[in-house]
Amino acid sequence: MKARAKSSASSSPAVSSRRGASSKGAAPPLEERLLAAEIYDAILRVLTIARDEHIPSYKAADRLAERRLAEAAASKLRRKGT
Repeated sequence: MKARAKSSASSSPAVSSRRGASSKGAAPPLEERLLAAEIYDAILRVLTIARDEHIPSYKAADRLAERRLAEAAASKLRRKGT
C-alpha cells in the first residue's frame, strides 16, 4: 500500500496566514468584523424574504435590491424637496 504524499502547501506559512490576522489567531480588525456582520445581515434578509415569499433566493436578492434603490430614490426626493 502506497503512503500518500504530504502536501507542502498546507504547512506553508504563506498559505496558513490570513490578511489582517497574525499567525497566532488574532481577531481581524474591527472594520473587517463589521463588514462581515453587514454581509451576514444582508444574506439573512435575502433568505428571510425567500422563505416568507416562497421564492428562490436569487429573486429575493433582486427584490431586496429593488427596495433599497426605491428607498434611496425616495430619500433623495425628500432631501431635494426641503
